[in-house]
Amino acid sequence: YGLQGYCKTPVNDTAGGLEALGMAYSAIRRGAADVLLSGGCEAFLHPFSLNLLGQLSEYSYCATGDNPRDYRPFDQRATGLILAEGAGICVLEDYDHALRRGATIYGEIAGYGQTNDANGPTVPSSNGKQYARAIRRAIQEGTISLKDIAYFSLDGRALPPSDQGEAEALQLVFGADIEQLLVSVPRTTQGHSYAAAGPIDTITALLALEEKVIPPTINCEELDPHYGLSMVQDDARPLTGSAVLIGARGIGGMNVALAVKKI
Repeated sequence: YGLQGYCKTPVNDTAGGLEALGMAYSAIRRGAADVLLSGGCEAFLHPFSLNLLGQLSEYSYCATGDNPRDYRPFDQRATGLILAEGAGICVLEDYDHALRRGATIYGEIAGYGQTNDANGPTVPSSNGKQYARAIRRAIQEGTISLKDIAYFSLDGRALPPSDQGEAEALQLVFGADIEQLLVSVPRTTQGHSYAAAGPIDTITALLALEEKVIPPTINCEELDPHYGLSMVQDDARPLTGSAVLIGARGIGGMNVALAVKKI
């Protein structure tokens, strides 16, 4: 397609696609580009990749067996994710540039945060401190309040350490107000598409704001109460609020948060 100019390729495990959107957003903000094509793609269903996952941790990354309902993030029976393949690509553009060319605008990236907790080549940390910092940065940059947030789109690994770290991060950010925060893992309906998952969740969030409906988490039939989360389970809910937060975490300690708003 003749695309030229600014080019970056973040390789940050499952956080890479969401990180790419954040980097593109930052580049446009500082004037490095007017328009960028950004997102993530993944084709992980290969013996080498699956063997690599099996060597990384004492935890099995993937749920075992053939039951498609076994991807149960934040469930008391959670045993890992179900892998998927796919791609999520967005056109990011300076607002005035988009207006001049008459582009259809689905929303805006309002804030972005990224941290690393030096957790090493294993499952994301059960400590949510650094993930909380990334979330706060996205919220502060987007000048977003709790009442603005329609829902938080979780990373949802369905691994106890990672789920614990994600829940703890939200508790650190929102404190006693966490009960008012609706959360969901829409990728349970598709499987976890690794680096593509964050951009796909972002596209889902923009369409959710457009249609005023919160996509649900499926398979989470026994929500673990110690996480303290208000999960949108099984059925979609009416959406109120003007913003969605999307989170992603990756091997090596990567934490990324993105805030999107309806214009």
